[in-house]
Amino acid sequence: MKHLFIALAFILLALGRPAQAQESIFFIVDISGSMTALLPNIGRSIREQSDSPLLQAASLGLISFAGCGKEHVHYLVPLAKNNAQAIKDGTNKLIAYGGTDII
Repeated sequence: MKHLFIALAFILLALGRPAQAQESIFFIVDISGSMTALLPNIGRSIREQSDSPLLQAASLGLISFAGCGKEHVHYLVPLAKNNAQAIKDGTNKLIAYGGTDII
C-alpha cells in the first residue's frame, strides 16, 4: 500500500508513451514515521523520474502526508509545467515524522 504512489505516479512510464500537454502528475509520498528508512530511496526515485523525457510535457507536483486529515497533508510543490527542479528541491523536504492514524 505504501508503494501505491509509485504505481500511480509512474503509470505513464508503464504505458511507454510521452505525457500529453494536458496531463498532470502528483507525486504523493507517505512521510509517516514508518517510512523513515524508505524515504531516501523514494526521494531518489522521484528525482530520477522528474527528469524523464516521458514526463516533459506533463505538469508535475509533490504532496506529502503523515496522517489523516488536511492538517497532515503538505503541498510541497504546486502543480506546474517545467518544474522538474522544484520537484527535486521538494524531495529534500521529505522528512519522516508522526504516524498515519487509521480511523
